[in-house]
Amino acid sequence: MTKYEYLAELERLLAALPEQERRDAMNYYEEYFVSAGPEKEAEAIRELGTPQQAAQKILEEAGVADAPAPEAPQAAPAAKKGLPAAAKVALAVAGALAAVVLLAVLLGGALFANIAPAQSSVQGIEQNDPSATATPQAPAVQSTAPPAASAESGAPATAQAPVSGQTVTGTAGEWQVTLGSGLYKFDLELGCGDLQVVLDPNAAQSTLLVQGLDQSQYQSREEDFGEIKVVLGSRARQQSDQRFTATLTVPDDGALQELDLSLNAGSITLPDLTLDELDVELNAGDVTAGNVTARNISVETNAGNFTAASLNGDEVSLETNAGSIEAAQVQPGRELEVSTHAGNVTVALTGTLADYNLEAEGRAGTLTYDGAVYSGLTNTFRLGSGPVHIETEVAAGQITVSFLG
Repeated sequence: MTKYEYLAELERLLAALPEQERRDAMNYYEEYFVSAGPEKEAEAIRELGTPQQAAQKILEEAGVADAPAPEAPQAAPAAKKGLPAAAKVALAVAGALAAVVLLAVLLGGALFANIAPAQSSVQGIEQNDPSATATPQAPAVQSTAPPAASAESGAPATAQAPVSGQTVTGTAGEWQVTLGSGLYKFDLELGCGDLQVVLDPNAAQSTLLVQGLDQSQYQSREEDFGEIKVVLGSRARQQSDQRFTATLTVPDDGALQELDLSLNAGSITLPDLTLDELDVELNAGDVTAGNVTARNISVETNAGNFTAASLNGDEVSLETNAGSIEAAQVQPGRELEVSTHAGNVTVALTGTLADYNLEAEGRAGTLTYDGAVYSGLTNTFRLGSGPVHIETEVAAGQITVSFLG
């Protein structure tokens, strides 16, 4: 079971919860998987338990009772006094047979529910039977099916995506998702592909153009009004060679305030951006950014490379495992956190040494701070008394911090 199947099944099982409580619960479990990372996905599932176990715990804590069982059919009217004995026996036998049949049906249904495999959360657009009664279900991470060709003209038809406000047009090899206007937060998980983000002052709506990827590899969910989460491509190793390109075009009107990007392999190119939050998680590949200004900036790399012209934020966090992070200019307003396990981080800070206070910790790595080299640190040391706090941690890599003056 993948994390997407796990989350989809959990969301279905939490359908009885109020919308806000269900969303809070789902956010917790999604963040749990993000913190674990792709390499520990199976371990995270073992720690969380099955979706059924997790749902039962959440529902019990929320005080939500299980769905009521179907009512048993009413008993047949009692035989009137004076009914012949043979009729009484016949009624008794018929009642017993009915009870046996009912028990068999209930047991069969329960057995089927236990052994039937859960439906995949990646589904195409289904045609609803207007005569059928729909069963309310919690929203799940879904995908849009490739648009069918028109029987008359042969041109691709426009398909309505499962997320409100989205439409999909194009062909199997090149298709575009119209994400709508007023996009406030965009959360994108990219499998193995190349993404370019474009700010267009003439665009009225945000769009995602994809080439070289089957549309079944597109999943989306609207978290809230103006907040959309998209999974594009597969993180599975057997499909890691499926390279595709995508272009996210956003109106340059200041509506987009939160951008969360997760890249498994490939590349991401970011223009000059002004946001409230930028969060980049990089497993492998390259991310190149222009001048980024945001209240919170967080960059985390496993074995990939992140390069930025400048990072300006109240809080800036840079962390790498075995990759590299480099920023030609960093201007933290309040705090800068830099850590490396076995990678390299190189940043140049605005101002001088007197503007900062440093708290450094290390083991086998090396910290170069304003030209002074500190290696093999065994204890935390502090330096400076400026208003902006810098916290560094070096395990076995290297951090280089210089000042632009």
